[in-house]
Amino acid sequence: MKLFRIISPIVILVLLALALVACNSATPAPASTATSVAISATATTLPTATAQPTATAQPSATKQSTATAQPSATAQSSATPLAKATTTNSAASYDGEWEGTNSAGLPLSFTVEKNQITYMLVNYSYQAGNCSGGAGESNSVKNAPINDKGFTATFTDSQGTVVTLVGKFSSATQAAGTFQVKGTTACGNATFDTKDTWTAGNSSVTGKPTARPATVTPTVNANAKPPTSPTDVVMNFILGIDFDQVDEAVNIFVDDNVTYVIGTTTGTGKAKLQAYFQSQVDQGVEYNFINAQITEKGNVATFPLKVTGGANPTTYNNCTATVVNGKITNLVFK
Repeated sequence: MKLFRIISPIVILVLLALALVACNSATPAPASTATSVAISATATTLPTATAQPTATAQPSATKQSTATAQPSATAQSSATPLAKATTTNSAASYDGEWEGTNSAGLPLSFTVEKNQITYMLVNYSYQAGNCSGGAGESNSVKNAPINDKGFTATFTDSQGTVVTLVGKFSSATQAAGTFQVKGTTACGNATFDTKDTWTAGNSSVTGKPTARPATVTPTVNANAKPPTSPTDVVMNFILGIDFDQVDEAVNIFVDDNVTYVIGTTTGTGKAKLQAYFQSQVDQGVEYNFINAQITEKGNVATFPLKVTGGANPTTYNNCTATVVNGKITNLVFK
């Protein structure tokens, strides 16, 4: 009996322990269910993350399509204003060396820098009473701006001759106008006042003067002396040589049997004279009238000449040309 009483409590304790073990082993099962529930709960909340409406909607991203539209960028193709700026700069496009002729075919030139006439050269002939002559006046010019495509440029040379050039630009490569020269003749105190028209081209743009004639033409206007006069013949001849139009100048103004003395060079015949001047021009020689005063007596024109460039630049103070029927029969440079 005593033994049973002792064992009973032990049995009860063992049974309790087993029950506890059973309980402990059963508890994890609900825990894992809870965990899986929790996980599935988080899993169910995950759709909100994937849906991310805010991310997909991204209104700012849609704005980027407006950014592609960029009205201001398209407005930049309104670089038309920029084009306008270039056109307004057309005043600057007048800059360069302008060369042309007057109505008598005599060369004329001027320089445009920064919308100003800065230099000009005018060749002309005159008739005053019994005195006829010609000249080529050149000088730098001040205070001659281009306004509304037009200009007036004036200078006075050391002998008191006043030269005025008036012109209008019809484009960046073409201009035309008039000139007036007032001065004293080489025949004494008689004065002259000569006027003429001119056309010119911008040789800096076109590569060569557009208004320069293809040949040295003897055509003159009604107010000028006929081209058979010694003054006009000599002026056209020398300026033709200087403009590198040797063939035309010699063919038009030189006699077939011309005799010539140029410094130490002498010869006879048009072909030889033509070959001489062509070789000089090829070496860069230029012939310039000194104050371009040409006087004539009978059929002989007298003039000074300055030779620049080449190997032997020099000045010939006593040059004469004998002209018969518009052709040079004898030419002397001394």
